[in-house]
Amino acid sequence: MKPMSTGMKERSPTVVALWTGRVVACFFLILGSLVFVTFLETESALFLVLAVLGIGGALAYVFGLERSSHPSSRSAQLVGWLMMAAFSLTPTSFLFLPLVVVLSALPGLFLRFQRSWYGGRPPSLRRHAR
Repeated sequence: MKPMSTGMKERSPTVVALWTGRVVACFFLILGSLVFVTFLETESALFLVLAVLGIGGALAYVFGLERSSHPSSRSAQLVGWLMMAAFSLTPTSFLFLPLVVVLSALPGLFLRFQRSWYGGRPPSLRRHAR
C-alpha cells in the first residue's frame, strides 16, 4: 500500500531559514509602517526612531538574505537583525510577540546562503530566467 501524498516537499534547513527570515521581515515592515503613521500623527521623535529601526532593519535583513553574493550582505543581515531586535524590545500592546518573531529569524544569521545553493539566481528569479 502506497502512503498518501500530501503534496508538500521536505524542506532543507536553509530553505526554512530563508522563508522564516522573509516572514519576519514582512512582520517588521508592517509594524514599522504602523509606527510611522503614529509618528505622522504625534510628531514624536521616539516614534520616528522606532519606525526607522523597524523598517530599516527589515530592509537590511532582506538585503542580506536575498543578495548573499554581495560583499556587505553578511553585515547587512546582522545589522538588520539587531535593528529589528532593538525595535522589538520597545514595550507595545503586542507584549512579547515582536521579540518572539525576531528570535525566530536568529538561525538565519548562522546559515550562509551560497550562490551555488541558489543555482546562480535567487529562487524567486529562477523560474523567470528562461
